[in-house]
Amino acid sequence: MRPIDEVLRDCIAIAAEQIEAARTLDIPALDDASALRKDLLFELDVATKTATPLSGEAEELAHELRELDARLERLLTAGLTTIENIRSQREVPVYTHEGRIKGNTQ
Repeated sequence: MRPIDEVLRDCIAIAAEQIEAARTLDIPALDDASALRKDLLFELDVATKTATPLSGEAEELAHELRELDARLERLLTAGLTTIENIRSQREVPVYTHEGRIKGNTQ
């Protein structure tokens, strides 16, 4: 089993890759990084159950990882909101044969 510090560093590196992929809307890269992150989080979960209290360095790394996770969440939320807004604007307003407007009027 690897030390927690090493696993946390790998998690931070993968989280940075996830952020870059989300920022550039690179879905395949985001999927790949998320799959790797899933494995690392499992490894981290196992390591924390058998480890002694975290060292000062591990605490700092965990804090950095939490900050990256918050940034990733904000990026993904913004991306999802943007896509939802674009999709809702697809229905162009038109007039029906009765002269009423139909569709998205915003």
